[in-house]
Amino acid sequence: MREIIWGWLTAAIGLAILVVIFFYGIEFGTWVDEAGSLRSAPPTFILPFVVAGLGLVLFVGGFSVGASAGVQRSKSRR
Repeated sequence: MREIIWGWLTAAIGLAILVVIFFYGIEFGTWVDEAGSLRSAPPTFILPFVVAGLGLVLFVGGFSVGASAGVQRSKSRR
């Protein structure tokens, strides 16, 4: 039972990270569009890609663990 809970919780955390990074990307794009003519350099985009990659790994891993544990549990009930 713990595998199911932790799997889906991990998937939810990964999905939340991906949603936050998506909105950060919107704000970053808006900033670049508005401040593109300024002489200042835009913020780096490497860290958001790393965070999004970790979020994707959490989402996929949590989803696969939660789904496989749920299938195994339903098979054991029969």
